[in-house]
Amino acid sequence: PRPIVDSFIADYGLPLAKTILSGFTKQRGVTIRVNTVKIEQKAFEDMLNAAGVAFEKSEICEHALLLKQQGSVEKLCGFEKGYFHVQDLSSQLCAKALGAKPGDRVLDVCAAPGGKSFTIAENMQNNGKVLALDKYPQKVEMIQKSAKRLGLSCVKADVNDAGFFNSNLGSFNKVLCDLPCSGLGILGKKPEIRYKNVAFLDKLPVLQYDLLVKSAQYLENGGVLVYSTCTLRQAENREIADRFLQEHNDFEPFPVLPFVKRCMNEPEHMLTLFPGIHNTDG
Repeated sequence: PRPIVDSFIADYGLPLAKTILSGFTKQRGVTIRVNTVKIEQKAFEDMLNAAGVAFEKSEICEHALLLKQQGSVEKLCGFEKGYFHVQDLSSQLCAKALGAKPGDRVLDVCAAPGGKSFTIAENMQNNGKVLALDKYPQKVEMIQKSAKRLGLSCVKADVNDAGFFNSNLGSFNKVLCDLPCSGLGILGKKPEIRYKNVAFLDKLPVLQYDLLVKSAQYLENGGVLVYSTCTLRQAENREIADRFLQEHNDFEPFPVLPFVKRCMNEPEHMLTLFPGIHNTDG
């Protein structure tokens, strides 16, 4: 739809907008994250090779593998044993940006389906606490089931509405605020998004900013807050972060993933990932 195209052009200019839109049309394989809590990277790669499964290793995110063949991931060797979970490279990088270490206390405020919580827990070597929250009980059950398969006992999933501050949750030294958004970074995977009424776009930044402000209240002094979305609209990304820093002088910008190529002029505490350039979701 023209309004979505115009949105990309307004944010990034015509050449980059064309690259983004053409990136959505390209077929990409499934990306997985090796569960190093259960199996060493090389041992898992050897298992795939023995099973004749072709894959590529990511150059910018350890433990990320791009499968070159399509098919049921559930039937792949090691799935039932919890040796991996499906997760786009962009989401793995988001979890990496949080910088969680063993012993940390991490809050994932809108966690379903749980992929980022799992990667964070694996980065922590299953040592510490990852509280994965979601508003809907059926989604919480899904997180719990996957965490059990992966053997991630430090992940605790619970029902909670991020729209209300809950003092009973306590405080955390790492908070991930990956929020509901327009989804315009995953049009390649979910083409039906483009047919939504574009009127809903203008309402999202208000909701996102409110949820971000409430989520920030759980963070301890000296902690790290990561805000992310799976959209490419600057009104839902850069403008939210700019406003938050302007209105919260007890927070300061923190450099994020400096080794990842920037494709536009943006501050070092922001990173935009593009399909067609980074070979990730947007």
